[in-house]
Amino acid sequence: MKNDIINNHPDSRYASILLNPEIILEEDENSPEFIYEGLYGKYEEQSYAEVIEQCDKFINMYDGEAIVPKFEFLKAVSRGRLQGFEAYKESINYIALNYPNSPEGKKAEEIVQNSLPLLERTEFHDDSNLNSFKVVYQFEVDQTDEIEEFKAELDEAVERVRYLELKTSVDHYDGNILFVIVHNLKSYEGAQGFGEILNEYEENNINKPYFSISSANYQIVQIHKSLEAYLNSQ
Repeated sequence: MKNDIINNHPDSRYASILLNPEIILEEDENSPEFIYEGLYGKYEEQSYAEVIEQCDKFINMYDGEAIVPKFEFLKAVSRGRLQGFEAYKESINYIALNYPNSPEGKKAEEIVQNSLPLLERTEFHDDSNLNSFKVVYQFEVDQTDEIEEFKAELDEAVERVRYLELKTSVDHYDGNILFVIVHNLKSYEGAQGFGEILNEYEENNINKPYFSISSANYQIVQIHKSLEAYLNSQ
């Protein structure tokens, strides 16, 4: 069968693939769908600025094609993560207006109607009735080595109090600031106390300013990029 295709249909696409199987790989790697999946991977890695820049590039490159609303939507959520609510709102409204018949346009319209009104809240919650808190350490985005070393120390410290079921993460705040976070504290006082214990524990190098915040208020800080307002309210 293989030889028959090559010998009798040498100009066919199938013959080309059989003779040069790398062609299909190259085509796949250059396809807009493949590029989109790669950019989505960058989004999951929190490389939001790169995703926004690349989405703009491919939106222009594939202008008029069905893939464009997907790039627009990925750009919108990346802008929200990096720049906050107003940027996200602007992009989502743009998608709903300009791509109303696409799946992304319909999803954007649903967000406009149902989600944006809920996300507009900027007032902080009363912590006294909440039961999920974080300890947050602040770094500059270019402090790559310091962040890696600090998180390794933090992970070791958290492992020593396994019964609390704590976990850590690194989160982008904006283009300049990264947070290293301890999650799953049960009260504001508990979060503050845990941070103090870490600072005083002689066997680690965790001696850095921190702040405590409820998960609900952390969401508001991230959505509206209102870190300064939160810190001033404490």
